[in-house]
Amino acid sequence: MPVTANPSPAAGCERPGAPPSVGSFVTPFPDEIPFSILSRHHVLYAPCSATALLAWFLGNNNGKIAGSLPSGLDHFYRVAPPGLWRDLGEFLDRHTLLPYYRPFLNPRTAKKLASLPHRLDLTTKDLPFSAEGANEMAAPKFCPACVREDAGSLGQPYWHRIHQVPGVLVCHKHGARLIDRCPKCGASMSGRSPLFLPKLTCDCAYEFLPATCPDAPTEPWQGRAMGLARFCAEILDARLEPVDTTLLSAFYRNTLRDRGYYRKGPRSK
Repeated sequence: MPVTANPSPAAGCERPGAPPSVGSFVTPFPDEIPFSILSRHHVLYAPCSATALLAWFLGNNNGKIAGSLPSGLDHFYRVAPPGLWRDLGEFLDRHTLLPYYRPFLNPRTAKKLASLPHRLDLTTKDLPFSAEGANEMAAPKFCPACVREDAGSLGQPYWHRIHQVPGVLVCHKHGARLIDRCPKCGASMSGRSPLFLPKLTCDCAYEFLPATCPDAPTEPWQGRAMGLARFCAEILDARLEPVDTTLLSAFYRNTLRDRGYYRKGPRSK
């Protein structure tokens, strides 16, 4: 499928290989992942099938948008309407987990990033161990309190990037436990469509109510979960540059030693 600067508003999905009509395109929300941007566009304008929309925006034919840092984002940026972002780097910084992984990238991958905004050519092998599965679609998570707020203030709920960080269990803003499936019937939010948005009521009629995690938690895990969520949000907002691996190694060794995890010698317990 050819790549163009902007899909033609007159084109339709009824012709094989033709770009979908995107004459009207959603304005990306703060901290919104690409999967959510396309899901909202599909819900509002439904220019064609969700599979065809995904294939056009990602430049592939499998009709899937996978993981927290999916492939094909450079294609997404090029075919999206112009003017939404200054360049590919800004798009990645605002809407993907790349800022979360960037401080821990190896020198070879950091050099690739220096070529932005011209090309994104990252694979899971380039990412830290914590990014394992970054190119695999996990069930997206949402905060019920955020869904209510977004629907009221923005007119639509959406998938927040911070909620998709590996290991984050609660909302850094509300303290509500994040949800990826119905606790009653076990169903995910997806239904039958590859593009979907969070909702407050499951098809089984179960209503998602935010279970709060207060600032003065009663259980130890609640305080740790809230602290991790806020720390991850700070990393995303800081947009840090790659840290020298020698400095990182020294920091890890000193931290392990301070916490009593180092034996006498160069190796940790």
